[in-house]
Amino acid sequence: ASVEDLKREVYNPLLNKIEIAELSQVCSVAYDQGDPAAQEIFQWAAAGLTLLAQTVIQRLDLETVPADIVFSGAVLQIEHLRTEVMTALTRQFPHLHVVTTEK
Repeated sequence: ASVEDLKREVYNPLLNKIEIAELSQVCSVAYDQGDPAAQEIFQWAAAGLTLLAQTVIQRLDLETVPADIVFSGAVLQIEHLRTEVMTALTRQFPHLHVVTTEK
């Protein structure tokens, strides 16, 4: 299976949130085993989540002031994804305090 195959499945309107979450777990296992397609998927996801957070931080003028950002949701429970997003955000916004929620 390729990245395009996975995208087709994920964006299939017949899949519900539970099925998508299950796919993220399968992808995470493949990532841990060094699968290049899974690594690409998580790099793409981390870049997208980082961009979303950066946009909110900038629109709220929080670039230089202490602020909390809360990480929540099943995808951010995946350690390597959460770590990559946290690292990118705290590098760019050193005053940012990342709060994670437990499932």
